Amino acid sequence: MVLESNGSIYTFPYTDLLQQNAESVKVGKHIIPKAEYESLAASPMDSLLYVLCKKCAVDNKSKSLTGYILAISKDGDISLKSEFQINEQQIDHFSSLNGKKFRPSAMTRNKKTNQWYILSSINKMLVVTDDKWEVIGAYPLNPAIFNQPEAIAFDHAGNLFIGNEAGDKNGKATLLKFKLN
Repeated sequence: MVLESNGSIYTFPYTDLLQQNAESVKVGKHIIPKAEYESLAASPMDSLLYVLCKKCAVDNKSKSLTGYILAISKDGDISLKSEFQINEQQIDHFSSLNGKKFRPSAMTRNKKTNQWYILSSINKMLVVTDDKWEVIGAYPLNPAIFNQPEAIAFDHAGNLFIGNEAGDKNGKATLLKFKLN
């Protein structure tokens, strides 16, 4: 699956990529509102996709972030299952947003704890929510180490990885590994 920043989602079988077969690509347009998106997480165990809006018109006047849960069928068709909200005031309670909106750039779920980890490159922050999207922590990121955090994932051992697009003073990307307690 690939998420385009305007909200279009492309699905294709991995085997077709190996055969360079572009005919089986399915495009899901207008499933979620047109806006700016960067965060997509897949849950293979229940065939769900989670998308978190970076900059949505629906969030402009509210103190929340809107997310969407999408169902993906075996043949790659995508449909909207439900929406969710993350309360920015809860984020601000743990770490000040300094009057700015929270702008997520990546998200992943820790399969061991079922918690969501959400990065914001703009805010230089890592937010952790429970499985009901209630904020349980917000952590400022040191800009000297996290110049442009745009990727996040867990491995099978529970280690957290954060990738920076241009993370060091030479403008090179970095990948940082963290062992969580």
